[in-house]
Amino acid sequence: MIKKANEIGIKIILDFVPNHTSDEHEWFIKSENREKGYEDLFMWDDGKVDPSNPNNRLPPSNWISVFRGSAWTWSSKRKQFYYHAFLDKQPDLNYRSPTTVQLMKNALKFWLDRGVAGFRVDSVPNLFEVAPRNGVYPDEPINLSQPDEDNYDHLLHVYVTDQPETIDMVYQWREVLTQHEQAHGGDERILMIETYSVPAYSNQMYGNKTTEGAQIPFNFNLITKVHQDTNAQGVVDAIDAWMQAMPSGKTANKGRLEIMIKKEHQQGME
Repeated sequence: MIKKANEIGIKIILDFVPNHTSDEHEWFIKSENREKGYEDLFMWDDGKVDPSNPNNRLPPSNWISVFRGSAWTWSSKRKQFYYHAFLDKQPDLNYRSPTTVQLMKNALKFWLDRGVAGFRVDSVPNLFEVAPRNGVYPDEPINLSQPDEDNYDHLLHVYVTDQPETIDMVYQWREVLTQHEQAHGGDERILMIETYSVPAYSNQMYGNKTTEGAQIPFNFNLITKVHQDTNAQGVVDAIDAWMQAMPSGKTANKGRLEIMIKKEHQQGME
């Protein structure tokens, strides 16, 4: 299919989900079994001793899953907790493991060799979590405006999203694409990054004075900053916040909710 698309001038941008795998993936099964070379591909931790029952273990930290409840799940097979930013069926890869980093670069190369024109990369802000301090993952501070302790918004996510190492990982991925361009020629390979982050962080994804990053870090300000009661100045402010943070010479973009676009289209037709 990719070959035929390229022949008729259609570019294929592949959706790439590097943050996690399925708990049924070969890598996770091998990691859970502590097979050599796979031990640290995912985030494993012994957890804390339960003070009321020394034979019981508690999660390593108070981190909450995007989909409610603890972001740590106990593996009865490995006798450790594993971390998952999303579902417990979606264990997070450990990007502090050089093996993980190389395996994911190999995945990019695999698809580039098959002719894709680039990647739309999912859930990038969740790639890295803060490193343990003296072997302990720190608790995140509580957001007092959300009393539901199982709700993701109950915590201020200073340790599980938007870590500085994520920016460098994006730069490394761009280098993989650039090396493929140089080796095989053709059009520039595109890196599109999903990041629901503040512009000051998201715009670092573009690169810096010495290193190229993603050509298109997604700008979701018109989703996260614009609501039903937002006035015209609020829309202008949401756009300006991105444009002012964007490095010179880079490409701007503005994401919108699909349902909003459809509604506006219907209103226009009427």
